[in-house]
Amino acid sequence: MNNFLYAKSDKNYLEIYLEDNLVLLKRITIKSFEKQLSDCANICRVHRSYIINLKVIKKVIGNSQGLQLWINDKEYIPVSRKLIPEFEYKFKNQNL
Repeated sequence: MNNFLYAKSDKNYLEIYLEDNLVLLKRITIKSFEKQLSDCANICRVHRSYIINLKVIKKVIGNSQGLQLWINDKEYIPVSRKLIPEFEYKFKNQNL
């Protein structure tokens, strides 16, 4: 999934954002989609509603109380406090 940016959940629907401003709407839960992407090392669930491609993160802002993952100058993805440790581990080790 080289062109995958992030996915945003809305109940049983998933908005999948791709490069070139493409957005796919699929009837699938975020949990099922996460399982489909389990072989991709650079994909991380960061919130109950978001999965992100770690390679598209431009900057990380925040602290242990909450993080924001900026993917461009206007959009950011929130990281839930519960998932911060997993995100930090994957983000630091993604290029190893």
